Amino acid sequence: MRSLRSLVFVALLTALSCARAQPLDAAFTPSANADVFALAAQPDGKILVAGLFANFNGGPREYLVRLNEDGSVDPSFTGPDFGGTGGWWVRSLAALPDGRVLAAGVFFFSGTSQRASLCRLNANGSLDPTFDGIVQGASAAFTGTSLGELRKVGVLPDGKILVCGTLITYNQA
Repeated sequence: MRSLRSLVFVALLTALSCARAQPLDAAFTPSANADVFALAAQPDGKILVAGLFANFNGGPREYLVRLNEDGSVDPSFTGPDFGGTGGWWVRSLAALPDGRVLAAGVFFFSGTSQRASLCRLNANGSLDPTFDGIVQGASAAFTGTSLGELRKVGVLPDGKILVCGTLITYNQA
């Protein structure tokens, strides 16, 4: 067992010594007006940012934004309309290989097919109408509503979606 630990340690040191240090890019200065909870890198190098914010880099971006590699807001990605309701947020993101995105947190889209707390977005940020994620459970701050908070979303190698949070049911099941 000891030799295995030594081998792992040597492999880790080798990997670290082979990594090239990158200088800090002082021009990369994105800013949000409230908490950022999650980051996700997309295959094209763009960066998804999620949180409690309503403005990002000085412009309106509600809870979700995509940045170009230089930190500027990607204008081709317009996240869904969360209705400007306070008390919502996006807590976790999963970037999918096809450019779509899973977003999880505490939110509700009225006037749609009732997506709550989990949604899939198309590559341009619009809601994917073929995906419905209704989560019911203990609400954020225990307000007495039945909206569940999802704290983490992930995608397994076989494509299945794994979520965790304060939920009792998913899609009424």
